Amino acid sequence: MRTLHGDIQVLKVLHIITRLDPGGSSDICVREAEFLREKGCSVFTASGVTEHTPEGVIPLRFLKREINPVWDTLAVIEIFLLCRRLKPDILHLHTSKAGMAGRIAGSLAGVGRIFYQPHGIVFYGYFNRFKSRLILYAERLLARLAEKIIVLTREAGREFLEYRVGKSRQYAVLENGVDPEIFNEIPPCARISLRESLGIEGSEFVFGMAGRLVPLKGHRFFLEAFARLSAEVDSLRGVIIGDGPEIPGLLSLSGRLGIKEKVLFTGYRKDMDKAVHLMDLLVQPSLVEGFGLTLIEAGASGIPAIGFSVGGIKDIIDDGVTGILVKKEDTEGLYRAMRSLYFSQERVREMGRKARERVCGHFTLEMMRDRLYGIYGIGE
Repeated sequence: MRTLHGDIQVLKVLHIITRLDPGGSSDICVREAEFLREKGCSVFTASGVTEHTPEGVIPLRFLKREINPVWDTLAVIEIFLLCRRLKPDILHLHTSKAGMAGRIAGSLAGVGRIFYQPHGIVFYGYFNRFKSRLILYAERLLARLAEKIIVLTREAGREFLEYRVGKSRQYAVLENGVDPEIFNEIPPCARISLRESLGIEGSEFVFGMAGRLVPLKGHRFFLEAFARLSAEVDSLRGVIIGDGPEIPGLLSLSGRLGIKEKVLFTGYRKDMDKAVHLMDLLVQPSLVEGFGLTLIEAGASGIPAIGFSVGGIKDIIDDGVTGILVKKEDTEGLYRAMRSLYFSQERVREMGRKARERVCGHFTLEMMRDRLYGIYGIGE
């Protein structure tokens, strides 16, 4: 703790993330920093350098996502020197690479409390077999250097423990949250106007996806299932929100499937509180998913979801109540779920109402903030 004017105790916190690019983990990092500032903490944020790194963030030249012994060693040194300079009471590390380099550096620098928030499970699905095993062994070895391992869902905590990473007493669940009022249903006229601005007709039923366009988000499963359903139903439209390296391949795939004119790629949008209302139903066929922020954004908007039964998706979708869970990589099951809900739109509306109730009862910003304060031990 740092003392100001002799009597005010101020907690100094340093957040470090591998990349502060647009996306779920970055949003969570920024939001948590804001919560702590509201509590009167002195908060610093550091990140590996990308074109998206905001002003005011401390740049870390050598912290990169790729595994590279030279860069990784230099990143440890860089973070060690930063910790020695700032002398934080708490070092809060986001994502795997920052978590690995940061736990070593923070321990060497004598930081009293180190929290690690991985935002997902990266020892399968992301890298080849050798790198995945290497990451798993590193996670097991470094787990002891963290006071708390903060996971986004109970399911993530169970998976980490199944892989023998850390002890159960180390784990704390910090579910993400949104402001339900921001994502509340918009007036019908505004929704129609939003759709018309993108060439979507009022009679069309819209299946949508939102997220970075990378293989693990499962866009190809969505396109294949959508193509099959659109061969049966004329009044359908697909909307894919987001950008990323997969866009050329996905555009090509939509052409081969004969749905190029039926699927709209909007690119990245900052106004997700509005853009989510382009959809009647969200589809989230992720192969790996730490949490699934889009699911609660859609739920707060009264929009149900279909998703593969993986990771955090299993903790968010109440199967048969707020949406439908489908077996991982099951294109046939995804198609059947989409078809079933298209032909039962009253059920879609009822699921949407239940989804909003679930978000309001479990996934609000206030709940997220209070959970964070509890983990830090700075409650009222």
